[in-house]
Amino acid sequence: MTTKSITVNESAKLTHIAAVRDYVVSVIDHDGSTFDKIKFFFQTFESEYGWEVKRCGLQNALVSYLQGLPSTINHEFSNYEILKLLVEWEYLTQSEVDNYDKATVAKQAKVDEELQKYWKALAMALITVARRNKVIS
Repeated sequence: MTTKSITVNESAKLTHIAAVRDYVVSVIDHDGSTFDKIKFFFQTFESEYGWEVKRCGLQNALVSYLQGLPSTINHEFSNYEILKLLVEWEYLTQSEVDNYDKATVAKQAKVDEELQKYWKALAMALITVARRNKVIS
């Protein structure tokens, strides 16, 4: 039997992903347990946006739904606040954010890419939590 050791980078990545999952559950606008919150979110999502899942898939539909600022979740949506979260979650450094205007095009592109990934990260976190709680399959 072989065991796989987790590298520091892999461990850090898992920590970042867990932080996103914790965040997304904490901002669902419903009282109760994680199960209660995620069930409420997905029931509302399905009733308001279920048609979009059939059209473009669950993750893409969730991204679109989240970008439309639904009342079920109070996530950050302005670039300024998203960048603060990305620094907190260690996807970006404070220096990368502070020096954006003076940065090279490549370094600016990295920040811009992380801003776009934010929406997919939220969607994947919601899907993961929902599957772990058997709210969706």
